[in-house]
Amino acid sequence: MLKKRMIVFLTASTFIALLVVQTGGSVFAGEKLKNNVLAIIGNKVITEEYLEAKLETLPPDYQRNLDHETLRKKVLERLVQMHLFAMEARAEKMDQDETVKVWIDDAVSGILAREYVVKKFTKEAKVSDREIEKYYNEHKSEFLKPATVKARHILIMVAPDGKPEDITAALDKAKKIKKKLDGGADFAKLAAEYSDDPGSKNKGGNLGFFEKKWMVPAFSDTAFALKKGEISEPVKTQFGYHIIKVEDRKDARQQDLKSSKSIIQPKLINMKVNTAINKDFERLKKKYKVEICKQKAETKKPKGG
Repeated sequence: MLKKRMIVFLTASTFIALLVVQTGGSVFAGEKLKNNVLAIIGNKVITEEYLEAKLETLPPDYQRNLDHETLRKKVLERLVQMHLFAMEARAEKMDQDETVKVWIDDAVSGILAREYVVKKFTKEAKVSDREIEKYYNEHKSEFLKPATVKARHILIMVAPDGKPEDITAALDKAKKIKKKLDGGADFAKLAAEYSDDPGSKNKGGNLGFFEKKWMVPAFSDTAFALKKGEISEPVKTQFGYHIIKVEDRKDARQQDLKSSKSIIQPKLINMKVNTAINKDFERLKKKYKVEICKQKAETKKPKGG
C-alpha cells in the first residue's frame, strides 16, 4: 500500500525525467498518425500509439502498482506538462543559454550513443548452447549451491557493552529457557513468549533456510555444527544470547547446466557486447583523431583538493 502511494504521489519532475530518458520527444503533427490523437500541444501531437509506447518504457513498478487507465492518464498529463514547459522555456530563450546548450548536446549524444550500441552490438550479440556449456564446465564453482540449515532461535537481548549484572541476568534467563526445552517444552511457543527478536518472534523463532555467511560467525558456527533436531546451549553474539534449534539441513550441491543457463546466457552476451564496444571504441578514437590532454587534466586540481 505504501509503495502504491509513493508512486501515485511521484513528483512531476521525476516522472518527466523518466519519460524523457526512456524515449525522447513526441510525434510531430506532420507525420502520419496511426491512431487517435489524444492531445495537441502547439505543433506537436500525442497519439494513442505514442502513449502506449511510452507506457512500455516505464519501469515495471510503475506498471504493476497503478491500474492501466490511471497510469495512462498520469503519463498523458506529464507529457503535456513536459512539452508546455519546454515550449515556454524556448519562448524565454532558455535554450540559448550556453550551459543549457551543453546539456542539450549531452542529452542528444547520450540518446544517439545508446541507439548506436543497441543496434550495432546488443541486438547482434548471440550465445550458442556450446558456449554456455563451455562456460559452465570451466566455472562450475560459480554454480555450487552452498550448504544451508533451517533453524529457529530464541534471543535474549543484551547490549555488547552491557553491565556485568545485565549480561549475567540474560544468560541466566537463557539457561532457564534451555532447561524448559530439555524438559520437552515446545520451542516455537517459548520463542513467541520469550524471544527479543522482533523479526522471528511471532513466527516461533523461525529463520528459514540460510547460508553460513548470512549470519554472524558465532551463530553460524553453532547452527552448522548441530544435527537435525538438536538444540544448542546459549550462544553469545553482539545481540545477546541465542538458543538455536536446527530443523533441517541441505548439503552443498552443484547447480546443473539447465538451471544455470539463465544466468550464463546474459553474462556471456554482456561480455561479448563489452568486448565489441571496447574494440569499436579504439577504432573510433583513431578515426576521429581523439586526443586526451592528460597533462592539463592532471595539473588542474579539483576545488578543495
